[in-house]
Amino acid sequence: MSLRNIYRPVEKDGIVEMQIIAIGPRDRNEVHEMAKSRLHLFFEEVQQRER
Repeated sequence: MSLRNIYRPVEKDGIVEMQIIAIGPRDRNEVHEMAKSRLHLFFEEVQQRER
């Protein structure tokens, strides 16, 4: 399968956790746009909760 994984490492209590943001086709632009959209929505939600 030609898949691309987008993830980010997050350290918690000395343990590195790999958070998966998106998994999609190897087509670079498609999965990167998917990840960008998900992160944008996530950060908007975080900002709303902080108000």
